[in-house]
Amino acid sequence: MTGNVFAITDATGGRAARQPACPGVTTALERALNTNRRRHRPGAVIALEGSGRAVVHCVLSGWVSLSKSMPDGQRQIIDFALPGDILNAASGDMAAGAMQIEAVTFASVAEIPRRDWARLSREFPQLGAFEQRFLAEAFARLSERMLRLGKGSAETRIAHAILEFRQRLHAAGSGHDRALHLPLTQQQLGDFVGLS
Repeated sequence: MTGNVFAITDATGGRAARQPACPGVTTALERALNTNRRRHRPGAVIALEGSGRAVVHCVLSGWVSLSKSMPDGQRQIIDFALPGDILNAASGDMAAGAMQIEAVTFASVAEIPRRDWARLSREFPQLGAFEQRFLAEAFARLSERMLRLGKGSAETRIAHAILEFRQRLHAAGSGHDRALHLPLTQQQLGDFVGLS
């Protein structure tokens, strides 16, 4: 995420969610993040596909996967959420979760009730603009990934995924110029880029 944002620290001193750099929204959002923070172990399911929980997930630390499953149990990882990402993974009718959300690493995630998120967005239009910018970036990433899945070679898919992770981590302020740690198994990376 680029633009007028900064990072706060979570209760353990680790890097936390990027926020709009506006004093009023920062205080209100920080309160909501701290009140609704949940910690998850690697492999913990945060939200099930099809669940009716009406929450917006804000990733404060760690890596989280978003996936869809086939009736036979096969799954496709749609995306990974990194610190500062906002997940409003509801279905089109807003009645159920469109994807499974699962902790890949130890993760801290704020689960803000959707009605509270909507109230914050009404009170602070900057938050709504921040979310819209985030969603536009996520859609741009998804369209690039779909192009690679449909037309790219295995090497191209993996290279693009690694470059995407590096760019996202660097934009969030947690990447390094010469090193990149991917906390993913080969299976998880394969599920993400559509390879066995």
